[in-house]
Amino acid sequence: MRLKFQAKLMLAMALVIALVTVLVIASTEDKVRKNYSRLAEGRFEVEVEAFLVKRKQRLDGQRELLQKVASAAWVREHLAEGSFEPSQMAKIGSAMEGIVKDVRLAGGSRSGLSDGEIEELVDLPVKSKRLFFLIDRTGRMHPVGNSRFRRRVMNRDTRKQLQVIEDFNEAKAGYLVVELDGQGKHLVEVVVSPVRSEEGDALLGAVLLGQLLGSVEEGGGEAVQESSLYSGVMTEGEIFSENMSVSMKAAIKVVLDEGFFKNFDQRIEGGLQVVVEGVSFRVFCERLNDAGNLPPSYEVVLYPLTQLESDLRDLRLKGSGVATGAVWLGMLLAWIMARRFARPIREMSAATKKIREGDYDVNIPVRSKDEVGDLARSFNEMAEDLKTKEQIRDVLGKVADEAVAEALISGSLELGGEMREVSILFCDIRGFSALSETMQPTDVIDLLNAHMTAMTRIVYEHRGVVDKFIGDEIMAVFGAPKAYGDDAENAARCAVKMLEERQHLNEQMQCPIGIGIGIATGSVVVGCIGSMDRLNYTVIGERVNRAARLCGLAARGQAVVDEVTWQAVADFATGSEIEKVNLRGYAGEVRAYLLEEVGGASGKALL
Repeated sequence: MRLKFQAKLMLAMALVIALVTVLVIASTEDKVRKNYSRLAEGRFEVEVEAFLVKRKQRLDGQRELLQKVASAAWVREHLAEGSFEPSQMAKIGSAMEGIVKDVRLAGGSRSGLSDGEIEELVDLPVKSKRLFFLIDRTGRMHPVGNSRFRRRVMNRDTRKQLQVIEDFNEAKAGYLVVELDGQGKHLVEVVVSPVRSEEGDALLGAVLLGQLLGSVEEGGGEAVQESSLYSGVMTEGEIFSENMSVSMKAAIKVVLDEGFFKNFDQRIEGGLQVVVEGVSFRVFCERLNDAGNLPPSYEVVLYPLTQLESDLRDLRLKGSGVATGAVWLGMLLAWIMARRFARPIREMSAATKKIREGDYDVNIPVRSKDEVGDLARSFNEMAEDLKTKEQIRDVLGKVADEAVAEALISGSLELGGEMREVSILFCDIRGFSALSETMQPTDVIDLLNAHMTAMTRIVYEHRGVVDKFIGDEIMAVFGAPKAYGDDAENAARCAVKMLEERQHLNEQMQCPIGIGIGIATGSVVVGCIGSMDRLNYTVIGERVNRAARLCGLAARGQAVVDEVTWQAVADFATGSEIEKVNLRGYAGEVRAYLLEEVGGASGKALL
């Protein structure tokens, strides 16, 4: 399918605008995503910082209490003796009341615990919020007091880690997952402090204080609840959160398994993304405790991308609307511009067609002063120059032979000459002077023009060049400026045809005229004679004079040729030798032949 210039320009404009719009929207989307990423990372920092502050407040008082418990003599005795009977654990619980009172007297604010929280340490079975354990050297955990939390379930890796008591060389905090009787799995925030002998050289065991933070069943339920941020703690393959749904936890477990956590150092900053029930979330993660006996724990935050996706949809929608409008506007501008450009192009195309057909009288309107206007002006100047050159060519063709004129125009003919083998033909009207005396001058000119026109046409038909008109005489050259190899034959055939044509014309005239023709073949000087400003293409040499003398020898209706010409056509021409020919300017007799017919022997039809 061939598209016009106007359609091409409109299509190109639409494609450019569409491409630019796509690039702008893509760049804007990238900036929006980066801004949302920075915002999400900032929210994550705030969330982690708030969590750590709250945890520090909870753990400061617990560490002070554990240090006092770990330094108590009865704790050392039980761990050293390995006696953990229930009755003994109950006595330890009673003994703890004194420690709690000491902490209370020392100031609850300093310990970070209120009076109610301190009482909960003693009355664990009632409040069911805190756990207190002694850990022996084998890593077994023994509940203190009348606690009902005697049964616990931990994964194998955590159990092995807790059994390495030698690593409890300082107080540590972390998280454990315990399974309480009939209450499922719970997350416990724990502080573990080593217990050493009074001399300090032997590690007897450890004491553990834990606070229940939540269970696996707690959270946002099955469905995703609307929230600006979702956070939770992940440890031992379980996630504990107050606002995460079950589907959220399942999605996090898929991407954040224990094997994955081993491959990064401390933090994942939005490098992961999950989709829950059609909603996209960015995942942030940071480790909460150092490596050691306690299992690794992580603060996991989900940042919903609902607003981001909504903003991106609005951006694409608005961008598409703007792009559509821009495309239509661009196509309209392109149509206007194309119409402005196409009009002079169409005019120029039509003018070019006219010039190709030979009509140089064309003029394109100049409607602007820009490049298009300059092009129109240049085209008009070119057309004017072509018109002038064509006029010169036409005039030159009238005053010189057409072949010579073409050679002069092309520049192939220069001042100077060369030796060429040519045939010279002279055709003269017999009795023209007497005939012109009895006719009106205008009639003479008309007669002469009709005769010259007919004879010139025959010369051209036989590949000859009309050198000049000398009064009523025609001089023609065969073999220059271009040779064909059979120039003498062409000259002979041209002479016979001239005689036939003249006889045919005489049949239509009241005053018939007769012609005589002379032909000579040989070497002559061919070239331009004159000056650089005015050239005359002609031939000079003895053969030119001989042809002129033979033409004068020919009677009315005769063609006389020299010996060279006759030898060139003798095999297929008829004629006879003229005896005792004396030409003016030549010493002695010259051999000449009367040419009657040129035909058959060569297989060429008589012209």
